[in-house]
Amino acid sequence: MAGTRPLNIEQQAALAAVLESAPPRDKALVVFLLNSGLRVSEARSLTVGDVCDGGRLRARVRIPRRRLKGGRGCWRRSVSGRAVALNSAITRTLTEYLFGRFGSARPVDPAAPLFPSRQGGGPVSRWQINRTIHALFVAAGVEDAGVPGMYGTHSLRKVYAARVYANSGRSLLLLKAALGHQSVATSERYVLIGDEEVERVVLSLSEPVGDLAKRNAGHLAEAPAMARQQLQNW
Repeated sequence: MAGTRPLNIEQQAALAAVLESAPPRDKALVVFLLNSGLRVSEARSLTVGDVCDGGRLRARVRIPRRRLKGGRGCWRRSVSGRAVALNSAITRTLTEYLFGRFGSARPVDPAAPLFPSRQGGGPVSRWQINRTIHALFVAAGVEDAGVPGMYGTHSLRKVYAARVYANSGRSLLLLKAALGHQSVATSERYVLIGDEEVERVVLSLSEPVGDLAKRNAGHLAEAPAMARQQLQNW
């Protein structure tokens, strides 16, 4: 949510180490969220058929409007279905997960939830996802057990947003599309500028202020002469 923080590099590494021994469904879910940027409600709505065509993984998952945030409300006409590419991290993890779940046989029920609940045949609930990810964060040392912190399921979406923003050359338009936002203003909230980055930019301003002022004064003095020369050339 809005108040959650993204994981830093050290926390991401600690989480990755914990995932190696996590239950297959939980590992697949976290890897999927980290590399797709889907909201929890969107990820839990996925079926096996959404990601797998018979025995072959699809190149991308297509999510209809009705499963997206705002896709069922009064503003649903402003929401469009979206397609999310499945990168190598997702396909590698899903291949291992689905093989362990179905074996070498083709999945017989494409309508089965991709991330099923352990309490029944339906999809895992939001509450179960929140509890599972909190437990993983505690195991990774990101949060303390029993203490509400500043990290949650939305932290994974913010990690995805930070990676997309950095790898796109800091394009807010591309970030907007990757997150499925309707407005760039919403995407801007996912962009964090830390004190270290500000300090790095400030320190890169190596030209002394006095020299800069002299150079600007010189440009201003040259302006009338340049204008007279242009009039003569006309």
